[in-house]
Amino acid sequence: MANNCDIKYNFFYKNLNNQQNIAVNNLYGPILVIAGPGTGKTQIIAMRIGKILMETDTLSNNILCITYTESGANSIRQRLLECIGNEAYKVNIYTFHSFCNFIIRDNLDYWSNIDLIPINQIEKINILKSIIDELPFNSTLKRFNGDIYFDIYRLNNLFSIIKRENWNIKDIILKSKEYLDKTIYTIDGFFYKKSRNKKLTISGLTEKKRINQLIDAINLFPTYIDKMAQLNRYDFDDMIIWTINLLKNKPDILKNLQERYSHILIDEYQDTNESQNFILNQLISFWKNPDIFVVGDDDQSIFKFQGASVKNMAFFIEKYRNFDLKIVVLNKNYRSNHYIIKLSDILINNNQNRIHNKYDTINKKLIPSNTNLKNCKPQIIEYNSVYDELYSTAKYIKTLIKNKYVNPNDIAIIYRNHNLIEPLLIYFDKLNIKYNVKHNNNALNVKIIKQIISIMSYVNNEINDPYSGEDILYKIMHYDFIGINSISIAKISVFLKNYNHNTFLRNFIYSVDKNKNLKNVLNKNEINSLKKLSIKIEIIIKNALENTIQETLEDIIYKFNILNFVMKSSHYEKYINSMNSFIRYIQESINRNSNIDLNQTINNINTMYKYKISIDYNKSMDTNCINCLTAHASKGKEFKYVFLILSNECYWISKKKIIINIIKYLM
Repeated sequence: MANNCDIKYNFFYKNLNNQQNIAVNNLYGPILVIAGPGTGKTQIIAMRIGKILMETDTLSNNILCITYTESGANSIRQRLLECIGNEAYKVNIYTFHSFCNFIIRDNLDYWSNIDLIPINQIEKINILKSIIDELPFNSTLKRFNGDIYFDIYRLNNLFSIIKRENWNIKDIILKSKEYLDKTIYTIDGFFYKKSRNKKLTISGLTEKKRINQLIDAINLFPTYIDKMAQLNRYDFDDMIIWTINLLKNKPDILKNLQERYSHILIDEYQDTNESQNFILNQLISFWKNPDIFVVGDDDQSIFKFQGASVKNMAFFIEKYRNFDLKIVVLNKNYRSNHYIIKLSDILINNNQNRIHNKYDTINKKLIPSNTNLKNCKPQIIEYNSVYDELYSTAKYIKTLIKNKYVNPNDIAIIYRNHNLIEPLLIYFDKLNIKYNVKHNNNALNVKIIKQIISIMSYVNNEINDPYSGEDILYKIMHYDFIGINSISIAKISVFLKNYNHNTFLRNFIYSVDKNKNLKNVLNKNEINSLKKLSIKIEIIIKNALENTIQETLEDIIYKFNILNFVMKSSHYEKYINSMNSFIRYIQESINRNSNIDLNQTINNINTMYKYKISIDYNKSMDTNCINCLTAHASKGKEFKYVFLILSNECYWISKKKIIINIIKYLM
């Protein structure tokens, strides 16, 4: 490393506490770092990589660092840049999926079907729908009324977890049947104790039904795989499975990887699932005493819904405890004051499965170590209603910014999920408080895109069933870029009701200039506006019979001069970005299926609305705004002022039960 990088590194190194020093300085053998929140885990990963480069003959590209998310990988890379400079770009920092993608791309000769296309969400929904459509009548998953596709989410979760955990479906079915034949009759409340034949109770019969549904669902997994193959598609979970099979079947490739990476670091180890852990164990399997450095905290496992298993940490301890394993506990918290740490400690102690309850030598009790936070006591405020809470919060934040000159970027609003923040944003808008909502921006929810989709739907309806889109046409007439004011539309509605109640709206505006009875109702400008609308609609419908969906979309944007309207809008940036993303979605749909037509496109869009599938668009982020983010997204971030809103139990406790929980129990 260059001299100026040495200076930076030494500066950071001198500020390490004792436990951080141990984690950074022990460069060889297995090390488990249990890093509580706010204890500087990202810093020690960066410092340890710097130490390896400074004191060993290891090259940058011989170091492998894997974390769970892209944001985590970017955070480590940024911290490493601060510590060692541009050498950080040569260090291999991946997520598990990007690492698997690298291995696959580096060994293309192994796959004959590498030209597979990543499946998108709408394609996955359509595959699952087709599986449900093909269910036999005696299937426990077959529904004959209500939402016949009710089980789509559960099937998707089930198939995904089978892949992530690399489970053998025959084993799962066998264990499920064993549970039905034996275990269920030993569970109190599931059978009649006095019955000679141990008959099941109502709750026992319900449990039996759930297990039979599970077995039927698991049996659909091969069908799901076949349909994916028929479409020439794969998903991210497949990349993990492919890599596992490659490492199992090609020992020479595994050996090359083992030789390439002499030092391996794993961040967020508590969030690794079984498949990811298998890959890690394969990489270090050559050595009895590998140079493996894992950082995690079982109290911070937030990806259990994706198969993360904190038992990995216990397995790691058991596997290497006889091979000079070093366990380092980082418990000096620099992020929070003693009030918050005390409250969090009381809460987390309710979890009896914590790793320090299993090992007496591990003490995870956090120590507040930021002296600047001594006098910052958290406040708990009760309100009479939700609206009272949200409005009072908005007013308080306005006062902070205006009277105390607090930088808005130092303020965070934390909530359970995104739909809870919407009412608060209305108050922010009224009080002229700028904010950034940290979530995917869905183009399908943007007003201008909804209006374009309405026009596409109307055209599609008129092609398939003329005059079936009257309600949509009436709505289209109200759009600002159409140029017809609401009073004119009201006049038309009254006129049609009184004089031409049997006339279709489309026919009415088509012949509006020939209707003598309208002279006393509409003026010349209003009649001309309606005539222009009719001409545009008829041309678009006629062209759509021969055009591709992309050409139809372009026709709508051009004929109604939507781009010019957007350029003059106060929402210009939002509209432009969402339109670009929507156009890209249409182009991608054509690339995936060259035969896709307008009708199928509208059906796909309706499915996306139903199943909350988004078309993400980029939104320029103002750095001087309030930060609005979910508790999930707030992990690892720091702010001077934090507002935890709507903290009632009803907003935070999920009552949703999915079939996956049964599998967890069985396995």
